[in-house]
Amino acid sequence: MYKKHLCMKKMFIILILNIPLVVYSQNNLEGIVLDSINHQPVPFATVFINGTSKGTYTDTSGIFIIKNAIFPSQVVVSNVAYIPKMIYVENNDQKIFTIFINKKGILLSEVVVVSDNIRPKNIIDFKRWYIGSDYWGKNAILRNDSSLVFNRELNYNKVNILRSSKHYIITSPLLPRDIIEWAKDSSYAIVKKIASLKAVSKTPLIIDMPLLGYILHVDLIDFTYKYGESIISSLAYYYWKPYYAKKEQETKLFERNRQKAYYNSKQHFCRSLYANKLEQNGYRLFEQIINEKTHMKELRYVNIDTCFKYINGNEMQIFGLKNKHFIIHYFFNLIGKPIDLTKRGKGLNFRKSEISFLSDTCTIRSDGIIPNSSIMFGGKISEKRAGALLPYDYILSEIE
Repeated sequence: MYKKHLCMKKMFIILILNIPLVVYSQNNLEGIVLDSINHQPVPFATVFINGTSKGTYTDTSGIFIIKNAIFPSQVVVSNVAYIPKMIYVENNDQKIFTIFINKKGILLSEVVVVSDNIRPKNIIDFKRWYIGSDYWGKNAILRNDSSLVFNRELNYNKVNILRSSKHYIITSPLLPRDIIEWAKDSSYAIVKKIASLKAVSKTPLIIDMPLLGYILHVDLIDFTYKYGESIISSLAYYYWKPYYAKKEQETKLFERNRQKAYYNSKQHFCRSLYANKLEQNGYRLFEQIINEKTHMKELRYVNIDTCFKYINGNEMQIFGLKNKHFIIHYFFNLIGKPIDLTKRGKGLNFRKSEISFLSDTCTIRSDGIIPNSSIMFGGKISEKRAGALLPYDYILSEIE
C-alpha cells in the first residue's frame, strides 16, 4: 500500500465506450441510409465498421456496400450534417439494412471561461493528451481543429495571505495554469484551478498519419482530461483510410512504421495476453514488494496463467486480480522487435509500463479490445495515443 495511490495517479485510462466487436464471420454488408424525418436518401455519407479500415460511402441513392464485413460488428454512419449513428449488426441475415439518421441541431458555441485567447491553449492541450506527444503523436497532423468545441471546468479556492514588510505570499501551491484574482483590499485571493478540459467535434476529425500511412476519421462524441488526476476518457468512433502507396518501397516503409507503433502498445500487449504468449512477445509482469529483511523495494516475477479462462471462442476473462497493480517490462532488440524470452531469458533493453485491473472480472478480446474498460495502463504503453493507433483489423505482416 506504500505510495500505491501515487502510482495510480500517474496512470491513464482511455474509456472508448463504442468499440468494434470480435470477428466471427465475413461477408458483404449492404444497406441504405435515409433521413429520419423525410425518409429521403442521404448521399455521400461515410459508413464504416467501427475501429477498422473497412468502410465506404453511400451513393446518390443512399445505398452502400461494405465488402468483406465482419460480424458481429458496430456499423457507424457519419455525415457532417447529421448526428453519427451506430447500429449493432449481429449477423448478415438481412438482405438490406435500412439506417435512419437525424440531422444535427444547433451546437452550442465554445464556452470561454478564462479569456478570449484560451482556444490556442485548448488545442495544444487536446493534441497532447488525445493525439499524443510521443514520436507518433508529434508527426500526426490534425487537419481540422476548427471542428473542435471546448469547455474548461474550474475549481475556485479562497486562499489565505501571509503579509510581510515587502511581499504578500499566497499559502496555496500554484501551477502555471492557475488564475489568481485578488480582492480589492488584497486581504485574500481566489485561485481558479483548471480541473478538466472537455471537447467534442462538430464534424469528424481528420488526423493525418503520414508515418503510418493512414488518414484517421474520428467522430468525437466526448473527450475529457482531468488535470489533477491525469485521467483521460473519450467516447468516439474510428475509421482508418489507408494511403494509396504508389511504390512498393513506400508500402514497406508504412508497414515498418506500423510494426514499430504496434510493438509495446496496448493492442500488442492485450493480443499477446489473449494468446497466452506474453514472454514470446517480450513481456514480463512483476509485482513491486518490500523485502522484509532489507526493507528495500524489489520486483517479484508474476505468472497470471491461472487467473484467466476463455469464453465464446473469442474472449478471455481475467479474474481474481481486482485492484492488483503490476509492472510490465517489455524486452526488445536493437530494431525494436520483441525478444522471445522463452528462448533467450531476457534482453539488454526494456521499457517499463504499468497495468492495473479494476474489476473482479476483466475481459480481453482476441483482437486486443478491452470492452468494459476495466484495465488501466501507465508508463510507455499509455504514451501511445490516437497518433499511434492502428485499426483493430490490423494484421502484423513479415517484411524483408
